Amino acid sequence: MNKVISLPVLVKINAFWIGLSFKWGAIHPIILPALLINRIPDTQKNTYLGLMTFLGLIIAMVVQPFSGALSDKWISRIGKRPPLILMGTILDLVFLVILGWSKSFLGLLIGYVGLQISSNIAHGSAQGIIPDYVPKTQLGKASGIKTLMGALGVIVASIVIRFLLGSSRVNYPLIFFMIMLVTVLSVFITIFQIIVDSRSSTSERIEYKVKKRFNLRDQFRINFHEHIIYRWMIIERFVFLLGVYSIQQFAQYYIRDVIQVNNPIQVTSGLMASIALSLVILASISGWLTDKFGTKRLQITSMIIMGIGCIALLFARTEQILFFVGIIVGAGTGLFLTSNWAFAIQITPEKEAGKYLGLTNFATAGSAACARLWGPLLDKFNGAWPGKWYGYSGMFVFSAFCALFSFFILEKMTRGSKKMK
Repeated sequence: MNKVISLPVLVKINAFWIGLSFKWGAIHPIILPALLINRIPDTQKNTYLGLMTFLGLIIAMVVQPFSGALSDKWISRIGKRPPLILMGTILDLVFLVILGWSKSFLGLLIGYVGLQISSNIAHGSAQGIIPDYVPKTQLGKASGIKTLMGALGVIVASIVIRFLLGSSRVNYPLIFFMIMLVTVLSVFITIFQIIVDSRSSTSERIEYKVKKRFNLRDQFRINFHEHIIYRWMIIERFVFLLGVYSIQQFAQYYIRDVIQVNNPIQVTSGLMASIALSLVILASISGWLTDKFGTKRLQITSMIIMGIGCIALLFARTEQILFFVGIIVGAGTGLFLTSNWAFAIQITPEKEAGKYLGLTNFATAGSAACARLWGPLLDKFNGAWPGKWYGYSGMFVFSAFCALFSFFILEKMTRGSKKMK
């Protein structure tokens, strides 16, 4: 794979991530907490939100690597990745309808868990797109565009939902219709580009035609002994993102309880937009920086920035300061996502990209799931000292610790590694 990929093609094959981040950027920090608040006791809102999303993300953590491994060996006329992406997207529409039109907590639970399954069927397969089509000399740029697409999805979601929340009565069906529309359009762009590329080259089809036997046991066997650095990369990614997701999921309730604004849903969408805007700016240059300076330096920089942002949250007591701190957190997150993903692709076995990159979801969804366990702790500590909000403060300190600890893991991982610079 020596052919240089043009910028328009890199954008098209990464369009999928706009729809994915639009969907989850709207649902996790904004829509789901707002839907739950009227269906559960107010004093247990963090607990319900935390445990519900914990369950969904544990399921996602299993589904995504399974889907990625299946797509590695999939044989079809349109390539190995598109079939599962299409299947997951169609199921997405079903569960979005259930989630958006449900009137009960049970309906919300079914819709949310089902959406985690369907979304990660598509997600797991899509993880293999960059290593399938992008040469190693452009991994940093491709990873930066992937991060950029994800951040754009969050920004668009925040702007659209903030606009739709401007009226006195929230139109949730319209919001969910917008999520479905963006999801379908982004998937169409990516799959169309993949099909065009597949038809212009027969190499992939020839490779998979000679593989007549599909051994399920071999397909899901993971050799961490041979790829020990990959195991450490997953641990490092888990620890760093654990701090990020701890802040993200409970932001709306922090804004509601501590800052006490009139419309916490709108302020939360504004905060997500400020984080994503910073992430977009960093993603636009971090791909180039990664290719130029290496993944290790960029990851260390991201950890320092993230640690500063987490500590600064302890002093955020106004909407303006909160948005400023959000920019810092977004910058650290953007740098990390791009440089860490580029490194993951570098150390991924080339013919098993879907399987191994799917394993990163043990870090991504796993950290997101574990972060939800802060829910019961927040309710306990906030309730024990009313008005002090020690639960939220403890969470911010913990997130700063995660950024620091991930640095030590990175140092251990890179000692003696010739692949890391």
